[in-house]
Amino acid sequence: MHKERMNQNRKPKFYDVENLSVTAVYNDDFYRDIYTKRNYRQYLRGYIDYNYTFKPWVIKPFNKMISDTAKSAKYLKWVKEFNFNPVPTRFSFRTEVDRNYNELEFRNIDAILSGNYNDDFGAIKNRNFYFGWQYGLGFNFTKSLKLEINSATRTLNDNVDVNSMDNNSIFGNVFRAGRPVLYNHRVQLNYKLPFQYLPYLDFIDAEIGYGFTYNWNSRSTVLLSSPDGSLGSIGQNTNVIQATASADFTKFFGQFKYFKNLSTKLQKRKQEIDSLNNVYTQAWEKNRYAYKKYKFKNRLTPLQSMAYLLTSIKQLDINYSENNGTVLPGLLSAPNWYGYGQTLGDSTIGFLLGSQADIRRTVMENGWVSDSEFMTDPYIRMSTREIRANLQVMPMNDLRIDISALHNYNRNFSHTGFNYRDPITGIPNPDYTFANDLVTYSNSVVLLKTAFKDGAAVYQSIRENARILSQQMPGQLESNGFKDGYGISNAYILIPAFRAAVEGKSPKQMTNPKKAGLPIPNWKITYSGLRNIPIINGQFSKFDILHAYQATYTATGIQSSIDYFNRLNSLTSSGRDINDDYINPFTFAQVGYVENFSPLIGVDVTMRNNMQFGIQYNRLRTLLLGLVNQTLTEDSNSEYVVRVGYIIRNFRLGMTNVRGRGKAKGSDLNIRGDFSLRDSKTSITNILLDDSQVTGGQKLMNIKISADYNVSENLNLRVFYEQMTSKYKISTAFPLSTIRAGISATFTFGDSGGGF
Repeated sequence: MHKERMNQNRKPKFYDVENLSVTAVYNDDFYRDIYTKRNYRQYLRGYIDYNYTFKPWVIKPFNKMISDTAKSAKYLKWVKEFNFNPVPTRFSFRTEVDRNYNELEFRNIDAILSGNYNDDFGAIKNRNFYFGWQYGLGFNFTKSLKLEINSATRTLNDNVDVNSMDNNSIFGNVFRAGRPVLYNHRVQLNYKLPFQYLPYLDFIDAEIGYGFTYNWNSRSTVLLSSPDGSLGSIGQNTNVIQATASADFTKFFGQFKYFKNLSTKLQKRKQEIDSLNNVYTQAWEKNRYAYKKYKFKNRLTPLQSMAYLLTSIKQLDINYSENNGTVLPGLLSAPNWYGYGQTLGDSTIGFLLGSQADIRRTVMENGWVSDSEFMTDPYIRMSTREIRANLQVMPMNDLRIDISALHNYNRNFSHTGFNYRDPITGIPNPDYTFANDLVTYSNSVVLLKTAFKDGAAVYQSIRENARILSQQMPGQLESNGFKDGYGISNAYILIPAFRAAVEGKSPKQMTNPKKAGLPIPNWKITYSGLRNIPIINGQFSKFDILHAYQATYTATGIQSSIDYFNRLNSLTSSGRDINDDYINPFTFAQVGYVENFSPLIGVDVTMRNNMQFGIQYNRLRTLLLGLVNQTLTEDSNSEYVVRVGYIIRNFRLGMTNVRGRGKAKGSDLNIRGDFSLRDSKTSITNILLDDSQVTGGQKLMNIKISADYNVSENLNLRVFYEQMTSKYKISTAFPLSTIRAGISATFTFGDSGGGF
């Protein structure tokens, strides 16, 4: 229920009844059968909503102090545009009532069959009486600084004995709140940096944001009066940091007269190229295939060419995001608004505001968390970080280079038993507890030094690097060339040897295994300048040469070793693992590289007779080093792809039209062919046994040919032929060949004017 505003010219007020709306739903069900004597259910849900949008009151205190015609206006624009808005932008509030009541009573069939009609089962009663509220508040402090606040609370009224309730109880004390069972709030702050008001920096567009959330959930109250203590509640928070920035360097250089003149000359040269292209297009339409020599009038001098190199950087985009969160179980405190018998507040103010500071010691010393032995949930702290950067470079006309870099980092720390107290002294004791720090990260890398080496050469380089690193360690040199305790199975030896072998670098000792390092950029290159040559332009409307390279290094399952830290407190431990190597502080699950040339080289052309042609050579290499069983998995793929297409304009099948008056209107016949040949191989090498086996791979040929023709606006015909032939490289798989061919017709009901 909502009252519409009748007088649109009347200024809205915050106390207007039009800001309110009421929603109510009531449901009453009764059911019975031969087994059920009574199944009575009631459902009541209602909302009261309030929404009001404030009129902005933007104040610019220095707007009239600086004239737009002043010479210094450009440099003082940021002062002139300074503004603030002291009033909120919006306010919303909702009150929610959610009530369920149920009575269930079964018939005593055995008693009825015995003639005893009064021996019935007792009724089972159940109720869930919830009451909640939520609010939202928005601020635009300035045109660039915005704040959003949202909060929600839900309470459960379970202090009434359900056995004393009846079908009228659902309407009793509707707006009475109970004990809190859920509370959360979310705050988001965004600020756009004022580069647009700063001279010579207006080519930068940047924005930063910080948001945090807090969520509190109650748990079972069964142990509240137990001598073992309460399980407490669960509190968790998150904070999100985001920053985006883009720089338009074309706009930056456009502020200078010299570069403006340079850009004008290049624009005129482009017009010459476009004009020449139109001449060739018209010549092809008249079946004149000869080309003319042409000398461009707009050329750059050597000095202008050097200046143009400065303008080769066109666009830079950077995105940074960080997401952190903490889960704190066993909290004995709870929100107190409209609640009864609850304590006030939570752990710390910083925790409510998204702080990720370690508060385990604080909450234990202040008695804010349960120390019950049944409270076994771990304390968890999570962190995710991602950085993406893209740079567009055009060192010359028709040559575009897209440079990209990627960094991902994930960390998950958990501590089970953080609430443990010594049973004698009652002092928090970290003994007999377990903490684990798990890290996974990936970076973009460049592996060109070994990109075309076979797997056997890389593997031999791994073994040689491992010996070099092992011999740098203290200890006795053994007959196999490795120092005692630092064999090839030692992760601190094998991982840097593997990385040096794949990246083509000198082996170096591992430093901090949890540090991901800096990413190295990858690239994608597109060159279409060959079309500027008259002899090529005379035959081709598009002539692109393609190349792309992408490679990443990923390390997963980096975690603290329980054996290493147990060894520090054990007098009997040898400090060796199952392979007789020294136990390291951290263990690894897997590290690996993925390298992709997509394509290594490719050509994409369109001829002036509507013939399309493309050819690509792709390479994909994956190298995975498993640290659990010391195996090296190599997956190599090479692929040749050829694409051919031809469009026959205004093709006619020779059919008559609907009324039989001549031939039907011609349509384009689109012929396309895709041919690919892929050669893949998967091999696994056991590093400890020095044994390699081919475990998979195949030679796969794909042929796809199709022709599409629109008979009419509603009818499309397609003729296709597809063939796939594969020959596997292992004896347990048989050669496979499949062929699909046919004609498909697609009829679409309706036309441009409507349908039925």
